[in-house]
Amino acid sequence: MNENEISNMYFGIIEDPRCEANVIHPLIDILKLVMIAVLCGMD
Repeated sequence: MNENEISNMYFGIIEDPRCEANVIHPLIDILKLVMIAVLCGMD
């Protein structure tokens, strides 16, 4: 399994409430960045 498959397995079930017309970055990518930031000690 690669990184994207694992991310989709865990975060893919979360529904994205944003309007698709205004979406630049997929919700999964945002959640991955937040998770990495928290693991690195960001508040």
